[in-house]
Amino acid sequence: YKRQLLRIKNLHRVTLVDESFYEYAAREKRSEYEKLKFVPDPAELQGDKTKEQCRRDLGVSTDKFVVLVYGSLTPRKGIQELLGAMKTLDTENITFLLAGRADDRINELLNVPEFKRYIGQKKLLVRKWFHDHEEEYLVFSASDVVWTCYVGPFFGSSGVFYQAGALGLPVIVNRHGLLSWLVKRHDNGLTCDPADPHSINDALLQLKTNSELYKKLGQNGRQLSEKHTGSSFGELVCQSMKL
Repeated sequence: YKRQLLRIKNLHRVTLVDESFYEYAAREKRSEYEKLKFVPDPAELQGDKTKEQCRRDLGVSTDKFVVLVYGSLTPRKGIQELLGAMKTLDTENITFLLAGRADDRINELLNVPEFKRYIGQKKLLVRKWFHDHEEEYLVFSASDVVWTCYVGPFFGSSGVFYQAGALGLPVIVNRHGLLSWLVKRHDNGLTCDPADPHSINDALLQLKTNSELYKKLGQNGRQLSEKHTGSSFGELVCQSMKL
């Protein structure tokens, strides 16, 4: 459908947020692709509380390693795979934070006795509602890593992926799909196989125990997210209109 759109004669410019397709089009050097202009998908966080303040508000101690799953809590977010990996992981100092509206399937999953026990032990913290800007900043700032390891037929981009970088948080992504391509390109996180609990655990433990790796990935995420602001998006869209 993208090629059909570009063949419209009176259409002079098309902006897109798909970095991989833009690079593919640039290599192809087809005349219709000259209409394309890449603009970074805006993904910002607004807040000024410290990590310690945010953790205190959430009731999470400072010694915990917090893994955030944010947004609409549905099976495509890889939540079942992540929670399943908890069975084989030493979770003594790890807290899994789920923040966002949950669908019926995730609610059923969280009612499994084993996961209810994790909630009672505060190894699993669940906030099943829509988060405004203040609450959004709260959960990101309190976290150490962001899980964007989506599963199923979902291979697109993610605003959460860029929001993580805004606070220097490494991401864990599916080794297949666009997010994997972005991680390999920008070196701001690790990939894993969500179907393999040992692969998930390996990614988590690398980020938990390797401070140099964690710092490098976080810095790279910040550099990437600096381009994904509302002002940059608006400026580039306006520039693209100047034919």
